[in-house]
Amino acid sequence: MDSLTTEQRAAAVYPFDSYLRPNWSNLPAGILRFDRNGVRIGDLNAEATALLHEFLRESLSQHGYNTAAGVVGADGILAQSRNASASALATLTVCLKQRSAVQIC
Repeated sequence: MDSLTTEQRAAAVYPFDSYLRPNWSNLPAGILRFDRNGVRIGDLNAEATALLHEFLRESLSQHGYNTAAGVVGADGILAQSRNASASALATLTVCLKQRSAVQIC
């Protein structure tokens, strides 16, 4: 969290009972009935991106990390094929559940 800007930190942290916290989807943004919450991976600086990957590698199984990294990579390929910005599509939501279990949403 220390590597995020003040704006990014405000966008990334919600009270556990916030109605905004569960708003996530893998669908393209134009299809959603709500704005995506959080911080886009493409908007992170190099330090924050490295720390995110370190967190994911430590928190997930090897299979889980490979899956998460594959989703981000696939979004980048999709963005290039649509002539769009990779940072506009590369979104990965990490939900911290009770007892520090981690789940890729």
